[in-house]
Amino acid sequence: MAIIRGVIRLKGKVGNLVFTERNGTAYAKDAGPKGDDYDLSEGSKKSGKDFGASQTGRGLLHQGFKPFIKTVADARMDNRLKSVTIKGINTGPVTLQGKRKVTDGDVGLLKGFEFNGETCVGNLIGCLPLIDIDPKSNITIGLPNMRIEDLFFAPGDAADAILQFRCCSFFFDEGLCYFAMPEDLVIPLGKASFPGADVSLAITEETTEIPDDYVIMIAWTIQFAAADGGIIRDKQYYAGSILQSVYIKDGKIVVFQYPEPVKKEMPVEDLNRAAWKMRDNG
Repeated sequence: MAIIRGVIRLKGKVGNLVFTERNGTAYAKDAGPKGDDYDLSEGSKKSGKDFGASQTGRGLLHQGFKPFIKTVADARMDNRLKSVTIKGINTGPVTLQGKRKVTDGDVGLLKGFEFNGETCVGNLIGCLPLIDIDPKSNITIGLPNMRIEDLFFAPGDAADAILQFRCCSFFFDEGLCYFAMPEDLVIPLGKASFPGADVSLAITEETTEIPDDYVIMIAWTIQFAAADGGIIRDKQYYAGSILQSVYIKDGKIVVFQYPEPVKKEMPVEDLNRAAWKMRDNG
């Protein structure tokens, strides 16, 4: 940036120069390349393509979990989801930069994602469901036998806890999503205990062939209803999260492998060290 010391002072843009003034001193700087003349670096172009792939994946997640997003998500949920999908795809191999797919990165980063940033599911229920995934067949979800007072942290006017589950199989390459939902699990809070429950859901429709490459995500929500059946719409008392997110390839769950960090050898210091002299207390 150049400093102007002459009598004539300009402000604004002239040609490709921008004239400004700060604290009584005038400056002139290059406006930079024009839009059509600006060439992104190769790295920036590749990052842009990866970003596009992550946002396409995010759109499919919106489609799969649309009912939950409508009922329990907060206003900033989409920004948080955008951040985690970008982070996930960027864990994919550097050699694939610019061509990375959602399944090239760590889809497990979506596990634990909370739909409501105001409160998390763990603040409202005292246990996690047990989930068993058979990649070639179905998904089983189980809740244990527990005392109601240990199971839920409900508002004082709540009569029932309502749990909803949604299992989604995402076929990102095809841009498709298959989902399955059991009926709502309504648990009366006036009882002493909950006996436990299990449900099994198919991964795809019976007429659909299960592909070799896809992602399974299981999400749940918790809400409370008053005695008249109306849902209590206090943002501190409804929540939802992704319970599990796994990548399936060739009929098996694939655990993402991060590259081994390069270990640096610490140099051995060659120092002259002073010796301790023990005191003679005798």
